[in-house]
Amino acid sequence: MYRLFRAVIKAVRHVAVCGIATHKSVPSMEAIHSEGLDHVEGRDWEMFRVSSEGTVAGHPYVWGVFVEGMGLFNVMVETRNTRELLDHERKVWSRKILGMYGSHTGNLSYTFPSGVEEEN
Repeated sequence: MYRLFRAVIKAVRHVAVCGIATHKSVPSMEAIHSEGLDHVEGRDWEMFRVSSEGTVAGHPYVWGVFVEGMGLFNVMVETRNTRELLDHERKVWSRKILGMYGSHTGNLSYTFPSGVEEEN
């Protein structure tokens, strides 16, 4: 019998992702471009916080959450659609302050640091 999941390990870090990501409630979502990330290979890249990584049917994946987004967790991205942050991107993002705005009022509710560390 073939095992679908193999060796899921915890691995908290930040990467840039492009292409298609999946979630159980949103089968296909495309990464948007995060300000402060380069257009490497002419592609849009979005900041992503990895919480774990492993394989599904023999293909490597990371699971986590988009730093900017709807707050969906356990989003799944194929490792081939990720890249490590460049030094200057990490520096910019380590200093970013993010905020949450009310969907009805449009008012800034609170702010928080991005969570990206300047050194990997």
